[in-house]
Amino acid sequence: ESIDFSQVPLIALKSKTRCAISQMLNAIKVIPSPSGLPRDWRGLAHFSGVDLPPINSCDPTNLIFEKWSSCSQANFAQLVEAFKELDRQDVLYDTLSMIESDATVYLKSKCMDNKLVASDVDEERHILTVDDVRLTRNGREPQFYDAFLLYSDADSEFAMQIVDKLENHYNLKLCLKDRDLVGGIGFEHEAIMRLISERCHRLIIVVSPSFLDSAANKFFVTFAQAIGIKQGHRKIIPCLYKRFQLPEELRYYYVLDYTRKSQLWDFWTILHKSVITSNTISLPENNLEPVCIKELPNEEAALAIDYKKPEVWDCPVKSKEQSKKMENESTLTVSESDESKLNVKTVENAECPRSPSLSLFKKVLPKSLKEKPRAKIWFKKKKKKLA
Repeated sequence: ESIDFSQVPLIALKSKTRCAISQMLNAIKVIPSPSGLPRDWRGLAHFSGVDLPPINSCDPTNLIFEKWSSCSQANFAQLVEAFKELDRQDVLYDTLSMIESDATVYLKSKCMDNKLVASDVDEERHILTVDDVRLTRNGREPQFYDAFLLYSDADSEFAMQIVDKLENHYNLKLCLKDRDLVGGIGFEHEAIMRLISERCHRLIIVVSPSFLDSAANKFFVTFAQAIGIKQGHRKIIPCLYKRFQLPEELRYYYVLDYTRKSQLWDFWTILHKSVITSNTISLPENNLEPVCIKELPNEEAALAIDYKKPEVWDCPVKSKEQSKKMENESTLTVSESDESKLNVKTVENAECPRSPSLSLFKKVLPKSLKEKPRAKIWFKKKKKKLA
């Protein structure tokens, strides 16, 4: 049965589907669509009527979705129409099954209790932050963060500078224990461990003597190191607020020193680039046409094809006509000191030799030439007498 996308609000689009769309629309396209709109997130912003997000945003498409979803009239049908208007049939083809799945989940949940719920998510188990509460009410999955910020209470002033720079200037999403965790969680350490391992790409730690005095902070750092090894990517980003002797477990990391002074050193820019994840690179399309390559035979194959075995070789003479023909051809004259000429004929009813040229040479050779020279015979006789 066909799904009526106009009855499904855009807010029902799950984060997995948004992420797939963002990976394809975040890459800048040079060639515009037939309607003149850019074929990337800029064209989507123009079609939806929302303001363009900052250029330095790591995920501008997701920001457009958040603003567009706040409009009550935005629905799945408009999203599909946007893909067609931007001439991005590839995006529609790759994500249509996911869009249909999200629409089916929404329509089923609406018939049951008229609320937007995610059928594959246990709400109580996955609600860890205040952002999760807001998103699950709208039928969306829990919030994912760019980094979890871990710091000591003595370094809270510098930690707030990090929050202000990364969230307000670079549009990143950070998770803080004191600001984002919801009340009533049974085990605080377990919630933080789940956020670090499942919902945060990086762990930013503000390294200071007071930070290392906390056993809980040391445990979270060790846990993040193990997660980074298991997942195979950078997990911990240590930031040095005050100079002091680093512990052995952090001495091998490249630490971002806030107190460092250099013309080429920009602490905030390097911190931002260390946190963000790389976007999908848009590769040019392959327009090469297939070419049929004909295989040419090699020289050996050509010789094997052109070669024909003579009928006369390696076979006995079967008829009198063949024997007479060979007899006439084998009659040759051999001159010896221009004095006499000898005619030699082959014996009748002889078998055909393997190599005609050698056999004829042997047959036409006179008996006088086949015998040993007289000089050799005389030498042998002389040798016997002397003996």
